[in-house]
Amino acid sequence: MKLYLYPFLFVITLVACSTPQRGFNPAKVSYSQMRITDKTNKDANLVKLLAPYKDSVNNSMNGVIATLQNTMEKRQPEGSLGNFVTDAQLIMGAEKFKRKVDLSIVNNGGIRLQELTAGAITRGKIFELMPFDNELIMLTMSGKNVQQLLDTTSKKGGWPISGTTYTIENKKATNILIGGAPIDEFATYNVVLSDYLANGGDNLDFLKALPRVQKGYLLRDAIIDYVTKLNISNPTGIPLPTMGRIVYIK
Repeated sequence: MKLYLYPFLFVITLVACSTPQRGFNPAKVSYSQMRITDKTNKDANLVKLLAPYKDSVNNSMNGVIATLQNTMEKRQPEGSLGNFVTDAQLIMGAEKFKRKVDLSIVNNGGIRLQELTAGAITRGKIFELMPFDNELIMLTMSGKNVQQLLDTTSKKGGWPISGTTYTIENKKATNILIGGAPIDEFATYNVVLSDYLANGGDNLDFLKALPRVQKGYLLRDAIIDYVTKLNISNPTGIPLPTMGRIVYIK
């Protein structure tokens, strides 16, 4: 019996290894926010397993890295929290990729907190804000691509942005200024955004084939680095970011 079993297993292995791998993409993505508090039921076995690591994690997550002068809020089409995140992408993206960044954008769903409350900011709070390991990507885009990107986001009500101002009118992006200059459809622009968006997330399939630079730099780390940098130059507290980047005409 064994003489026939081994060849059979070998054939099965070959078939399994030679079967083409198919990718699966979700037709729809939805999420809801759930906060874990002291009132949440605890699993005794899990608590025991994690006990040796608890102190070091708590020390890291509860460490204060900066102070906010005012509460930052997530709003649409524009809010102070979204502007803060896109400013972080723009500034730290330029440092990491060693290139000028013309535009920074983030989807509203990528920001997982409704607000950052005035006062101390801990490292753990930034993890709550950006819990996923999304990388920061730089795409090289034509002005025509940028117009398509902003038109797409305008249909969704507008997304946080930095380096650019524009108007949403009839669900289209108009009066686009990049670095203070009118958009040129034949010009080339460096755009920083998450790998989720660069890979076609949120109906942005046209971004997937564009030239990109990727350094393995997490968006969450970019925010932490940005907050740390601002804290040095603003010891009395980080101020609100500039507003008025998006004008919405109903």
